Amino acid sequence: MHKKAFVACLLTGASVVLSPAALAQTAAGASDAPAIQDIIVQARRVDESQQSVPIAVSTVTSQQLAAATVSSASDIQRLVPSLQIAFSTVGSFDFTIRGSFAGFSSDPAVATYIDEVPIDARTLSYALFDLASVQQLKGPQGTLFGRNSTGGAVLFASNRPDVSKFSGYLDARQGNLDETRLEGALNVPLSSNLAVRIAGELERRGGTLKSLTAPGREYDNRHNENIRGSLLWKPGSVVTDYVQATHYRVREHRYPQIPVHLTGGCTGPTTPVTSCLYQPPFNTLVGTGNLAAAVAAELALPDGVTNNNDPTTDNYDRNSVTNMLDVDLDAVHIRNTSYYGVNKIGQSRDYDGTPISVIDAITTERTKSFYTETQVSGTLLSGKLDWRVGGLYSNDIGDHFQYLSIFSTPLAAAYPTRTSSRTNYRSTALFAQATYDFSNLVHDLSFTAGYRYTWDKRRIATFALQGAAQTCALQSGGILFPGTDSTCTRRLNAAFSDSNYNVTLQWKPVKNVLLYAATRKGYKTGSFNEVILNPALTEYQPEVVHDVEVGLKADWRIGNVPVRTNISVYRAKYNNIQSRETVLLANGAVLAITVNQDTVTGAPNKATTQGGEFEVTVAPTRWLNLMAYYSLVDAKYSQFFSVGPRIDLSGQAVPFIFRNSGGGTAQVDVPISGIAKTFSGTLTYSWHDKPTTNASISPDDIAQTGYSQIDARLGLKGIFRTNLDIALWGKNLSDNSFRPRNNVVGGEFTEQISEPRTYGIDARFHF
Repeated sequence: MHKKAFVACLLTGASVVLSPAALAQTAAGASDAPAIQDIIVQARRVDESQQSVPIAVSTVTSQQLAAATVSSASDIQRLVPSLQIAFSTVGSFDFTIRGSFAGFSSDPAVATYIDEVPIDARTLSYALFDLASVQQLKGPQGTLFGRNSTGGAVLFASNRPDVSKFSGYLDARQGNLDETRLEGALNVPLSSNLAVRIAGELERRGGTLKSLTAPGREYDNRHNENIRGSLLWKPGSVVTDYVQATHYRVREHRYPQIPVHLTGGCTGPTTPVTSCLYQPPFNTLVGTGNLAAAVAAELALPDGVTNNNDPTTDNYDRNSVTNMLDVDLDAVHIRNTSYYGVNKIGQSRDYDGTPISVIDAITTERTKSFYTETQVSGTLLSGKLDWRVGGLYSNDIGDHFQYLSIFSTPLAAAYPTRTSSRTNYRSTALFAQATYDFSNLVHDLSFTAGYRYTWDKRRIATFALQGAAQTCALQSGGILFPGTDSTCTRRLNAAFSDSNYNVTLQWKPVKNVLLYAATRKGYKTGSFNEVILNPALTEYQPEVVHDVEVGLKADWRIGNVPVRTNISVYRAKYNNIQSRETVLLANGAVLAITVNQDTVTGAPNKATTQGGEFEVTVAPTRWLNLMAYYSLVDAKYSQFFSVGPRIDLSGQAVPFIFRNSGGGTAQVDVPISGIAKTFSGTLTYSWHDKPTTNASISPDDIAQTGYSQIDARLGLKGIFRTNLDIALWGKNLSDNSFRPRNNVVGGEFTEQISEPRTYGIDARFHF
């Protein structure tokens, strides 16, 4: 048996023989190796080859998504450099690129898009079905994109209807933890210029942590379903209209906290409050539970079970409609994108991870969003000048409610609090960008300049009650806070505006080699902390970043073996950086807020990030593809005071950033004969080092060392010469765990645990 046939047989257990075509290919060797796949991206709002775009872009294609068995957004970070994705303890879904500073959901540092429309990342976690690609844009965005973002953007591009053929697929997955996942799409041409496409996914999975005190409740489970319908109408060569409607639904009990230890008994005035109020003998005096006993009981349990009975719910709904109208007038192209959506989000959090009520939060949100953007583009000067101008308007109206109980005793004056807010966030922007070709002076040299100005308006009306008596919380010493009326409703307004720019020089000294240098300014609006009670911490200012980036993109060969190398290095300076802080107020309140200035002096917080990324793809043969990446992120505060306690962190690292990370994928697709057409295999390895820390972080806050993960998928395509593919898959095969710590309870440390080893079988039928 031929060597490659033996390997395929060994891995699959099937009796296979290489086809004559495969043997001929092997005989031909590297001389028959194809070029590496050209990837089309929309980094500048138009279809372009990724290798010709002077922006650091990393793309995961639909084929790579399938090969990596991707089902949630958090899986993407294993495949591209400089990306971290995680749910925070306060319920936001944080995309971090190049150490960008996480903000709350309304103003993230990294904006997320579906089909060019900015979408709340919390309603994107399971939207990775029937996608054409996922594109990661690094560095400040905003000149051409709908939402200003200082860290980058992640673009999810779904498959559009196709008028040329009737097609579709159905993918069924079964795995451990009682996992069942179905995904499929159906494309139906209704005429030569009209087609519809319906796609969806449904996933059910048991949890990794089961409650002993609430039978049937399982934490870290999966329970989600989504459906997306789209219509493409192209009545002629001038007009194209694309309409998409989406229903997104999640009902899960995710991200539970697991106790680690307490700091000790009540020993003095500096002892954390939980060590006194929630431990004997003081707990019986103030009417609280015995946290020490509860933590001890939790630590005595085996892995996979808990005494906790809090729902810890994550409920997300999004119903939305998008319309994209294109008018091509040869010399001028016009595109209008309009979106309307309603998000409903409900979360509950138990921060101590025990049946004792120490810190509990319930949050509900309902947001109506309208977004419209118009772009006009064309060329001038015999095609040497490409230009694009446009404007956008967005309006988000939200109703928010939060119930918060922190160290709540029968005599507590501050807790529980019930806070209701109505928000109205509006944004208007105008932008222009042009690229001029200087090839008459220097071969394949071009220059790009872009500018955007944005006007943001924020309005908020807040009603808040506190304590056992539920008195007005928006007062101090009987005096109402500024802007608060007799009904205990505070109304606040703010307006912010600033510019973005992008200046880029790009040059192709030889074919398939691109050199570029860019400098950009990014702007992210200021806003309000919606549930903050202290007026001094209510508003925060816009964040601004200036960066410089230099990159090299090259397609070349070692002998006859095609190689692609993309390299970029950068330096970004942040002013008024918006960071998430936990503060302790005078009345005992503990709140997670956004701040970007020293609360004592008013001086702006500043930071600098620098580093680089390296990506390489090699195709030694037609049946083997190798990809690898590495990223370095060095993020330090240059002027920064933490809020509680106030510590000067200037010169110290920004915390919770993976300074070094990397990974690689080997993918084979070998033609065979007999039982199937092709043997396929994918092996992925990813790693990152220990999260960064500084003087404001207790050693207990970051106990995690570096983390690595191995994923694999082995399968046969074209079973019995049909359109049926079957594969075995496994994620985190070494069963490693990443355990981010949390000390928000004060005196008690808890942790979350990443996904365990999962594995199963996947069958896909396509036509």
